[in-house]
Amino acid sequence: MDEKAILSRLEEVETENSVLREDLEDAMRSIRFEDQGWQLLGNIAAGESVEGLSLSQVKEISAKIRPYVVAGDLMKRGVDLHTGYVWNRGLHIEGVDKKGRGAPSSLKKFYQNTVNKESIFSPFAHNELQKARYTDGNIFLLCDPAKGTVNRIPLSEITGIYTNPDFPEQVWAYRRTWKPDPEGSEPTNRWYYTKRFSGTRNATFDYNGVTETVGKGVIVDGRFNRQAGWPLGIPDAAAALVWRKAYAEFMKYGQVVNESLAKMLFKITGNKSKAGAANVAVKSTSTPYGGGAALGEGQDLEAVRTAGKGYEFKSGDRIAAMVAASLNVPNVELLSDSSAAGGSYGAAATLTPSTRNSMKIIQDEWLYLFNEVFDAFNIDVPKLWFDPIDAPDPYRAAQQAKLLSDALSDEEYRAIALDQLDIPGDPRKIPPLLAARNAVQSSGPTAGVQQSSPQQGQSNGTGGVGSTAANDLRSDGISEWFDLDRFEHLIERFERAKNSE
Repeated sequence: MDEKAILSRLEEVETENSVLREDLEDAMRSIRFEDQGWQLLGNIAAGESVEGLSLSQVKEISAKIRPYVVAGDLMKRGVDLHTGYVWNRGLHIEGVDKKGRGAPSSLKKFYQNTVNKESIFSPFAHNELQKARYTDGNIFLLCDPAKGTVNRIPLSEITGIYTNPDFPEQVWAYRRTWKPDPEGSEPTNRWYYTKRFSGTRNATFDYNGVTETVGKGVIVDGRFNRQAGWPLGIPDAAAALVWRKAYAEFMKYGQVVNESLAKMLFKITGNKSKAGAANVAVKSTSTPYGGGAALGEGQDLEAVRTAGKGYEFKSGDRIAAMVAASLNVPNVELLSDSSAAGGSYGAAATLTPSTRNSMKIIQDEWLYLFNEVFDAFNIDVPKLWFDPIDAPDPYRAAQQAKLLSDALSDEEYRAIALDQLDIPGDPRKIPPLLAARNAVQSSGPTAGVQQSSPQQGQSNGTGGVGSTAANDLRSDGISEWFDLDRFEHLIERFERAKNSE
């Protein structure tokens, strides 16, 4: 082997070692990630050590999740499903749509504020809040009663926390660091108390020997997926991070196998002689596909058995199912593949009770957070609610309305039909056919009531109603009309009348 070949081989080995080192580092990061839940959280402002992930660890997990949500793989599909399940039918706030004379109420003014719309009330805000919960696990809402506004603080700007020394899971204040002037060199640091702090609120805060300012307003924080004693939340997608990586590698290596199979279509078999080995080279025509080959004596050309076959990507569905289980979503929805439901229409079209319950828990947590926001502004908490997560399909909804129509007024029944058909009609305008559905058919108290046969429902010895059993109502009526005694009486009257002639 010449020097050039040796150097080329050494470069290949160096590249392989580099790839192996990267894979090993990824594996070690996964192991460290799985062990983080057992580490202690230190260096917080209260000077205590508490269980849970540190602020820097939560940020590290968030930094790993965010690119996948943007780039578009199973993680993006997962957050889209969460958002659709939780917010698809909107959040209803009683009183914000009322129209009346005079000045709007404090609730309506608060709801219509442009800043508040963009922060928490608009569909865009709901989508972004769900993403923040999914990737960060923590929501920070800065409520300023003096301005009547709610502003969101991203996780990246939270640089410290202050907890209750006696109960460290209670966060009393957060430290925010940001640059009001992007061109400036010095960042600004502000501390903001939370609603749960009930002591004297000083104007400054001592942090690592430095006096820092306390900002106006209070923070309403949502800390999701916590365990008892943990001051910070965990992203919804954290549990799926490891399995997402496994599924991505499975698909990537499957593509490599596919490419390899596409390049190796034929196998050449030659004899053992040196002359035969020298003739192994195939002389093909210039066409890249479907060309002929000139083979020497004792050589054979046959198709590789895997030619025309692809990598079995379907077998990776079980790995994807682990991602789906971590996110509490159906695998058929996560993969956008109806075959994952096993051919069951019901499994593909409806949510399982466990998924529905998981999404209902998320909705309840959002309702609690919104109530906390209203309370921070001393606004009477209105009624907040979500519509049911999943509604029956149109055909079943129509059946349900029909079965319950006896308990509905004509106006209610028409309103359901208009909503089902998405027609902007007036439910108070009752069509004649609908108005006639409850019309009395006869004045008699038993009109339209059919009397059942005395033998109806009874079976003979063979398990069914035989020909010798009592007839149905139609034949019973005939037998009643064709009564034997009455027939004999008619015959007697006929004979007397004939004799009298």
